[in-house]
Amino acid sequence: DALVIGMCGRFVAEKGFPEFLAAGRELLRKYPSLHLLAIGHRLTSERAGDAWTPERSGLPEGKLTVLQDRDDLPELYHCMDVNVLPSHREGFPRVLMEGAACGLPQVATLIRGCRQTVAAGETGFLVPVNDVPLLAEAIGKLLSNAALCMCLGRAAREKAEREFDQQRVFEKVAACYRTLISRKLPGH
Repeated sequence: DALVIGMCGRFVAEKGFPEFLAAGRELLRKYPSLHLLAIGHRLTSERAGDAWTPERSGLPEGKLTVLQDRDDLPELYHCMDVNVLPSHREGFPRVLMEGAACGLPQVATLIRGCRQTVAAGETGFLVPVNDVPLLAEAIGKLLSNAALCMCLGRAAREKAEREFDQQRVFEKVAACYRTLISRKLPGH
């Protein structure tokens, strides 16, 4: 019966795990049954930034589940009420597409990639980077309104089917290549 907000990504600060946890701490005051689910993996790279560890969560015992290196993401998304990605920068966030395909409302940051994946007010909410109060407020709007959650989740699913279907993406890329190949380059 718990309300579950989930986040999936590399366990680094730039993905927004500290903001996710801070918003969770705020929301626990109003939603004592709230549970946070953090799914991801540790990846070392030249741009990974600070590693995030669950020991720094500041959440009460039993309010955070951390899962690493999972291959059962569809089942895990279906455990969530809200999919959250407060990332500092993104390309085209797969976790938002996956969450949308599972019918989850989304709360993400107002950055490139997230803006293309989340239709603000239609499939979820977009908030500024590092703005924990607005992140908590957006998540709280969804937690407090099951009908809104369902409506945005349904719209997210429709958007995923319409825009994120792998086969359609492959077809668009192939069509683009065909168009480019068919053009003559100047001087050739």
